[in-house]
Amino acid sequence: MRIAFRVDSGHRMGSGHIMRCVTLAQALKEQGAEILFLTRPQRGDSVAVLEREHLPWQTLRSSAPPSGTLAHRDWLGTTQTLDAQECLTLLGDDPWDLIVVDHYALDRAWESQLHGTCQQVMVIDDLADREHKSAILLDQNLGRTPADYSGLVADEAALLTGVNFSLLKPIYARARKSVMTRRELRRLLVSMGGVDPDNVTATVLEALASTTLTNRIQVTVVLGAGYAYQAELEDLLGRLQLDVSVVRNVTNMHEYMVVADLAIGGAGTTSWERCCLGLPTVAIELADNQKTAIRGLAETGAAIAMQRHQIATELPQVVTVLANEPKRLEQMSQAALSLVDGQGLARVVDVIMARLATGQEIAK
Repeated sequence: MRIAFRVDSGHRMGSGHIMRCVTLAQALKEQGAEILFLTRPQRGDSVAVLEREHLPWQTLRSSAPPSGTLAHRDWLGTTQTLDAQECLTLLGDDPWDLIVVDHYALDRAWESQLHGTCQQVMVIDDLADREHKSAILLDQNLGRTPADYSGLVADEAALLTGVNFSLLKPIYARARKSVMTRRELRRLLVSMGGVDPDNVTATVLEALASTTLTNRIQVTVVLGAGYAYQAELEDLLGRLQLDVSVVRNVTNMHEYMVVADLAIGGAGTTSWERCCLGLPTVAIELADNQKTAIRGLAETGAAIAMQRHQIATELPQVVTVLANEPKRLEQMSQAALSLVDGQGLARVVDVIMARLATGQEIAK
């Protein structure tokens, strides 16, 4: 099998797209697939993770003013046509069995150009806002259904929707076996993703320091590789009366989640990691594409939703309530555990392998 991935990362789009693709790529590599990533350099990108995971990649260089009507067209840094042509050049003359596309600025126009060199296309999406020519479409967001993609993909496409297909590393399913529901708030985990361009981390820490719980809680901050405010954060920690430890660019996030009693962070792929390990969350909306996930998490009781402008006033109150009402913390933990079983990656790989075995192409 030869499987390519087209995905970007950076300050504007975060690191979640490339991280979930890496998880899928490693699983397919274990099935014997040859893997290649195609990615365009961005400020604050996470390309280093590909080197760390021993996944080969090629760099896209074309640049042009974006065109078209897609809401996220500016994320691409060029036109869909130029991007597709460059990808075809890098893929070479030998055919590829599948290309996996995880990019809000690409749609049916781009995917159609890759057919021929790539036998099938798989799309990873969160928005359901554009047409695709894909054999497989994955949207792992809570509450997402195939009906959301009606008219956007061909009838014969495999639609994998909802958290049952969340792309979590196998370690989460293994770690899940040893976790217990949280009954006491002592350890907080703060993680704002791989980039945190607006330094929401600092805002959260200042809010926590304003509570009366500073002598009762321990805070662990996990920073991504793209975090650019290290000096400012060190200065802030020197002024705050708060028990804080800081780690950066970790490869064992599950271990931090297992020992935490409450997480404070965004609602990207890491939301499903937290749920798998029964970790209650104060979910802060860091990007527009997180709205659906945050709403769903709040409705199930696994998380408390919060917008960035509410952190200073609302977060201290929320944390204080959870510290004083352990039953509510336990209920949130149980709700989280009930949502995600950690087997989504295996389900997705099974579908991919079955589709590749049939060689079915999409005619639409």
